[in-house]
Amino acid sequence: MSIHGEGQGTDLPCFLNASGTWASICKSINMLHTEYSLDTTFLLLKIGNGTNAKFWYDPWINDSSLASCYPRLLALDTNNSSSVASRYNNNGWLFFWRRDPRYGIEVENLQALNHLFSSISITSESDYWTWEGGTFSVSKVRKLIDNHDLARFSIATKWCKQVPIKINIFVWRLKLSRLATKVNLSARGIVLEEAGCCLCDESFEDENHLFLHCATSQQIWSKISQWSNISLPSWSSLANLWAWIDGVPIPQNRRLITSIIIYATLWNIWRLRNSVIFDDKSFRKCHVIDSIVTTSFNWIFARVRKKNCNWNQWLQSPLLSL
Repeated sequence: MSIHGEGQGTDLPCFLNASGTWASICKSINMLHTEYSLDTTFLLLKIGNGTNAKFWYDPWINDSSLASCYPRLLALDTNNSSSVASRYNNNGWLFFWRRDPRYGIEVENLQALNHLFSSISITSESDYWTWEGGTFSVSKVRKLIDNHDLARFSIATKWCKQVPIKINIFVWRLKLSRLATKVNLSARGIVLEEAGCCLCDESFEDENHLFLHCATSQQIWSKISQWSNISLPSWSSLANLWAWIDGVPIPQNRRLITSIIIYATLWNIWRLRNSVIFDDKSFRKCHVIDSIVTTSFNWIFARVRKKNCNWNQWLQSPLLSL
């Protein structure tokens, strides 16, 4: 406290011109509190001698400051920047009124305040700040900020360590319907010449059609099922696909291989779609199949610790590779 300054309301204690790690933490959290209305009740001020606690602005009795609980009494006080220690002596608590509280609400607030004071003990120890739940950690701050600011989604985000980060992000966006399909772009107000599927031109291009119902995609899934010897059902929606991956009754190592092959298939369908739109290229489905087989093998070989598989084994029976 002597280095970084006294308490300043619900803000963490820190001089405005301070530098260093603690100062950065203080200023960041204080900004979230003042500019983004982030709740700061996770910061608790334990009162000791009251020297470093602001009487009106620090949360030294309850989770909230006296200023926020009793604004009428604050308006009557002539020394609202004083410390708790300066407001207490052996005879009790001191106030510095412009005039005595005289209206109903003012008198009621003063009575309630005196009732709170009856449970307070001033000691010789120093005041100190604590973190709710014990030890401070960066992860706790991150979770606090995420819970305050990030949107809530019903679909859990599951990262697969065996695929590249960009693939995890791609699948995450796909689960949230955030890919730049033609239907999504139109919903955002972007004017397109046409919104049909570029692979089959039989329906509007949304995620379910592009990855599951398009005739080209269905042929790709069929070829992948034949190669991998995985019985892939005809999913009605991507939500059914995610549920199938989580619930299919197979050993864990086979579930991992199946997930990686499905991720590679989704990724290559998306790449195929983009190459047709942006590169104006004709395509052959056999090239897409080859890319899926190669891509999934590279992911497995590069990221799985037990590398018992080789290329020939992967080509013949990928489920037996781990």
